[in-house]
Amino acid sequence: MIIVWGSGLYGDVDAVPGIGRVKTNFGHLYYIPLIPTGSHFIFEES
Repeated sequence: MIIVWGSGLYGDVDAVPGIGRVKTNFGHLYYIPLIPTGSHFIFEES
């Protein structure tokens, strides 16, 4: 039996046009986000 687990950035919560967006880091099981572990502001590159 193979269990797929890990963490990843999911969803854009708030976006500031031309500057960036907020993404939430989730722990996932079989790529289904389950437990939020933090948020990050991602700057856009121009």
